[in-house]
Amino acid sequence: MSSLFGAFVRPVGAAADVKELEYIAAIHQTGKLIDEGAFITAQDVSVFLRSKFGIKIQKEDAIDIVRGLSGSTRLPLPEEANNSEGKQEKNEEENEDNTSEAGEEKPNIKAGLGSGDDIELAYVDPAIEKNNNLEIDEKSDDDESDNDKSDDDEEQHYAEILQDVADVRRHWKFKRDIPKKKKEKIQDTQLLVKYDIVQLMTFLYIPTLLRLKHTRLNNSVPFASASFYGVQLCIDYLLPSKWVSLFVQWKENKYKKMKQELLPKPQTLIRDVLTILLRSLRDDGKLRNEVDVVSITDDDDVNAETCIPQLSQKITVSEHLVRSMLVRIGEKRSALDDELVSSMVEAAGGEGALLNELSFARALTADVEAWPLECEDNKTTSFYDVYGFTENECIKQRKKKTKEERKVVRDTGDDLEGAQNYENLPSRIPRYKNTLSYIDYAADTFQSTMFVIFLFTFYTISAIFLVFVLNDRVKDSDCNGDFLCLLGKTIIDWLIFAAVLIASGFIIILPISLGNNAHSLRILPSLFSIALLVVYIYLSDLALDTMTGNSLNMEQNYMMLLWTAMTVAACLTLFTLLKNLLATLTPDKLRKNMFLKQIMLSSNTLRTAKQKKAATNKINLMIENAYQLHLNAEKSLLDGANAEHQTILNFVVNGEKQVRCGGLIWTWKGLLKKTIFSDEGVWFHARLMIAQTMQVIVSVLIGIFWYEGTFALADKVEKDRLKAEEEGNKFALGLIPTRGAIVYPFMIGGIITLSFMLLLILVYVPTTAAMVLKFRSGVLPSLHDPYFKRFRKCPDAIYFNSGNMIYGLVGSSSLFFFIFAGLLFLVAWEPTRPAMIAVIGWGLGLTITVVLKMLITGCFRSRNHKGLYRTRPGAANLSSLALECWHLGLAGGVLLGRLTQFLLAMAFWIGRIDSVLLSDEVDMLGYRFDTVPHKFVTEILVHDAHRHPYIERMGAMYLMRYKYGENFSSDAGAAWRRIFISTLFPWVLKYKEHVEENIEDDQLLKKEEESAKRREAKAKLDVFRSSLFTKVEEHEEELHKMEEGQEYVAVFKKELLDLVDEHLKDVSEREAEEAQLVVLKDKLIAKVDEHLEDIHKAEDKAAVTAKLKTELMDKVDTHARTIGLRASF
Repeated sequence: MSSLFGAFVRPVGAAADVKELEYIAAIHQTGKLIDEGAFITAQDVSVFLRSKFGIKIQKEDAIDIVRGLSGSTRLPLPEEANNSEGKQEKNEEENEDNTSEAGEEKPNIKAGLGSGDDIELAYVDPAIEKNNNLEIDEKSDDDESDNDKSDDDEEQHYAEILQDVADVRRHWKFKRDIPKKKKEKIQDTQLLVKYDIVQLMTFLYIPTLLRLKHTRLNNSVPFASASFYGVQLCIDYLLPSKWVSLFVQWKENKYKKMKQELLPKPQTLIRDVLTILLRSLRDDGKLRNEVDVVSITDDDDVNAETCIPQLSQKITVSEHLVRSMLVRIGEKRSALDDELVSSMVEAAGGEGALLNELSFARALTADVEAWPLECEDNKTTSFYDVYGFTENECIKQRKKKTKEERKVVRDTGDDLEGAQNYENLPSRIPRYKNTLSYIDYAADTFQSTMFVIFLFTFYTISAIFLVFVLNDRVKDSDCNGDFLCLLGKTIIDWLIFAAVLIASGFIIILPISLGNNAHSLRILPSLFSIALLVVYIYLSDLALDTMTGNSLNMEQNYMMLLWTAMTVAACLTLFTLLKNLLATLTPDKLRKNMFLKQIMLSSNTLRTAKQKKAATNKINLMIENAYQLHLNAEKSLLDGANAEHQTILNFVVNGEKQVRCGGLIWTWKGLLKKTIFSDEGVWFHARLMIAQTMQVIVSVLIGIFWYEGTFALADKVEKDRLKAEEEGNKFALGLIPTRGAIVYPFMIGGIITLSFMLLLILVYVPTTAAMVLKFRSGVLPSLHDPYFKRFRKCPDAIYFNSGNMIYGLVGSSSLFFFIFAGLLFLVAWEPTRPAMIAVIGWGLGLTITVVLKMLITGCFRSRNHKGLYRTRPGAANLSSLALECWHLGLAGGVLLGRLTQFLLAMAFWIGRIDSVLLSDEVDMLGYRFDTVPHKFVTEILVHDAHRHPYIERMGAMYLMRYKYGENFSSDAGAAWRRIFISTLFPWVLKYKEHVEENIEDDQLLKKEEESAKRREAKAKLDVFRSSLFTKVEEHEEELHKMEEGQEYVAVFKKELLDLVDEHLKDVSEREAEEAQLVVLKDKLIAKVDEHLEDIHKAEDKAAVTAKLKTELMDKVDTHARTIGLRASF
């Protein structure tokens, strides 16, 4: 019974976390084929932002988002190989066409672009084209005097060429026999810029790393502050002030405790990951004592909290260390990038800085400090977290930004590009395209979910009511049995029915939904929706009055029932509209109150806040799962063993555990505790809630119809029996059933039917949650499943599900009623009672016999078989022969049993669209008989592609990169985060894109040698600068007394020249460097001469001398860059 409600064994642990990341990649991709490498391209990002937020970005922006967040901005863009190959083939074909078999030149037909986007064929004579090429060559070889040709001559020259072209085109008159090649769609390969799962995790963990940094190093976390203004305002006059203060204090403590639960564990994660990383480098022999290690203690310090021994060596930041880290995670190409390595060194504190928890945390997060960390606790949407306003306000904010930019340009005199970097101006604001979010049922971006439920209920009942009204007004045409007339009438009726439904949807749902816009809180749309709803209620009342006459028949009773249900739904819709209007009129101070926001905020905002919290909890759980594997590896690590290899082995052996979850009780318990939202992040879409509500309403209507219809039929039958008795018609009296033969079977069958209807209603929520979790945990394959693509083919067909759920319930209930009520009626009806008793007796006897055979078979099986082998072959053969002969007579019972099971299963599963009744193997000539459940699964995937907790965070990171550009997520920071992720999750390295096969170890050794030379040159240059500085200080006093000590000036200059000569011999003997240092000598002496007179005249001689020192140092640094002694400058 539990599996009926979706209960299953769910994998949990580090392996299941990886499966969920694969699932994210599968639903995020937008290509026709799924990239099993789990790559996400710039095109996927662009389509996602358009679908979820309604913002349209340029191709360059999408590429920048992918390259910026993944840290690959320094890599070259993919070459447009398709374009170049296509052009080359086209040129070859043209050259072949332009040369005849006799060697004669043929006219060249080229495609030229005219005005707009229209393509027109242009004829170009070969001689003219040759002349043009000669003229271009001559123009490139001539001197400047030839380039100064007058404008009139140039215009005349090109006019003559164009006239010749026009004459030839008129001669050919656009020949129709010229074959036109089909225009091929060339894919923009630059949009194929992509990132892998490792890079995905680097920006998914940005908020977590920031929170760890603030918690561990700053001893504080920026949480969203709770407002208790509304509480005090509401109860100050009801309770004593002391009670109020205690209540507020209790709520504040509860709020802080709840926020502390979101902190990642362990809080020493950054330090421990750094320890694991450095120990791996030490074990691989990558740490060099002369470069990286500055001191060594006696023994490793074992951390009692985490049981991970801390490294005894004190490590310093160096280019060699950074290159070793990059090589360790398989990024040899990055290790060869001098600029990237230098930036990473600077991000960690610079060359020679101590690499500890503080510097490592700074390297991981310094480039992403713009992320508003407190937004994870705010009940806001992802777009609001980044920009501080809703999507609909983008146009207004863009205009405001333009005005502010112009003001800065006017005030400061800077250009517009400089004004965009002005700190008081808003950053880049996207272009928003109105998506009609109030009717967006794919991403559920409307304001109130309850409003949508009530509105669709009102619409459905109104549509049924309208059909009754039209059916009462329209007279049936008499076709007199003509088939074509009946066929045409049926088609017309169904088309009219479709038009009525569509028109009523646009008339009812669309305008009333204007008051349910979560992105734009305005008063007029809400007032318009309220007024329109009131008008519809009044019109339905008028329609009901015109249909009711003096006497009410059964149809009119149901019309009254429909009108009552429609009025109730309209009132509930009106109530939600008033609540939305109240939220619009409420001041911001009250709307931010932690209690009132539950009422004032939209359901979209509240549910999105739960998804953000779920993302934090899921990532924290992912960290705990990975960290536990490292701890277990430490405990089981043998002497001399590699810790990283032990962790990977631990992942393979213990990376996955199984727990039982799902089912009716588990799901509803999670709903009541809200853990299914805050921990699992399951999104129950609005269409499911609408269909479930309509199922309840249909069940109530069917129950009323069943109850009223049963007794109405019983009364009619009783009247017919009395009439037959009065007439003495014994034949009719024998055929007409008694009142009990109608009431009892129908009542029992109706109760059974209603029970199954209740079961069908209860099954959808648990199975939806179970299906979501199955996909996320890998129980249902996604990325590597060849059949997963069928769910991505028709994402627009999800609108089938509401109607399928409602009519499926009606069909299933009808089958159950006919089966059970019909069988009971046949037993109670006198003409069929003897036959039914005989059938029941035969069936029970056969069933008892089959059960007896099963018991006997079980006894023989337990005695004669073990597994697939026989323990007593002789006895097993005899028993098998006897049972096989017996079964030849009972096989008909098995057939009847299967038929009964199939009928009952069909009656139940035909009402379920969440589960497949027929296997995928049940097909005929490629046609699958039951594809309705696929649309149900597709809708789950569509909503998860917009609302998965990881997707919510990814969307926020996309917006952050778009907003801040290069100021958010640098290549160096992303590289440090890749190192962090690859160290904590070494099993995800298999998902990295391997593009470095041609890089040899010799190249890395060469880079190491160059790095060592740069370090040596830097050290010598620092010694030179220090000695130069010291020399100025030695002569400072004599320089101040220049008149009394002129001889010191010459001595000072000579000693400066000696220092330069000594540095020249110490650094290099290359002629280029020697020449540069000769220039340095002259400039140093010139700078001294320039300042001698200033020193003599200045009252504050120390200030002028200090200026001299600074300028001398600048000259040294400038020439150091020139001669290449210090590439990191």
